[in-house]
Amino acid sequence: MKKQRIIYLIIMCLCISCSPDKQKSINSEEMIKLVKISDSLLLENLNQYYENNLKGADFEYALILNYKILNNTSSYDIFYEVNLSQLLKDTLNYFTYLEDIVIFIQVDKNPFVVESKQKVDSLLKRLFQQQYDYYQKYGEFPPPITYSYEKWKYFDNKLVDKKMH
Repeated sequence: MKKQRIIYLIIMCLCISCSPDKQKSINSEEMIKLVKISDSLLLENLNQYYENNLKGADFEYALILNYKILNNTSSYDIFYEVNLSQLLKDTLNYFTYLEDIVIFIQVDKNPFVVESKQKVDSLLKRLFQQQYDYYQKYGEFPPPITYSYEKWKYFDNKLVDKKMH
């Protein structure tokens, strides 16, 4: 009986460890929606975050807006991701441009106007060209990453927290 439990436990561990990863492929055919943001304070906060953290950056990144509406009040985090592998695990349904800067938007219920659709992989390959080239050259994914990022949290368009991640 004890031996059967051990064998059962080993089989369960193997089944769990062999389950497919839910990460999207770097060559995904998935579409993402371009939205227009009309909230001038949100746009100003995105621009301020970019100016303080990313302007002139010598590394690859994706700027991310995690947007929520709680009791008719907006709450959002602004941060960036330097790891393409992590970004592929996240939900990327929407994006926008702040001038020529791509901003990915994570949102439960979209409050923005959808303008068009585009393939996710075309944006990611442009933003993460070095990581994509590494993958093409060595066949290894994800490539090693050595950066961290700063996350700014807003509530009702007011900055409430800054943290390094």
